[in-house]
Amino acid sequence: MSVEWLWAAACVALLAGLGYYRRKLGNLVRWLANPEAPEPPRAYGLWDDLHAALHRERREARQREADLTAGLGRWRAAARALPDGVVILDEERIAWCNDTARAHFQIDPATDVGRPVTHLVRIPEFIAYLEGRDYAKPIA
Repeated sequence: MSVEWLWAAACVALLAGLGYYRRKLGNLVRWLANPEAPEPPRAYGLWDDLHAALHRERREARQREADLTAGLGRWRAAARALPDGVVILDEERIAWCNDTARAHFQIDPATDVGRPVTHLVRIPEFIAYLEGRDYAKPIA
């Protein structure tokens, strides 16, 4: 067998190997792009180890997200039950309020979330409190 044939065979083998890895990588990319995909694509060797690690990480991330969502739900239920009005601000914009704050300040969550609280609550002491940024003390 001539040297040219050996080089040709080596190139074919290299291209076949690259095609295999490209296909495995493509399968992995498609699986990662679909968050609802239940199981990673079947693979062997190092690819299987990589798929298993990514699958475990995705499953743990889903569990952390579910735990955070449940914790937020419990916190909101507790805040809704408070006798005091609670308004959560993102900077000075309304992010959430309980029913007491809704009634006291006439906040409509459907339209007022995202609006600056100072557009709705125009009490001078409250505006001064926000501008002072010393939230450790209650409003006088």
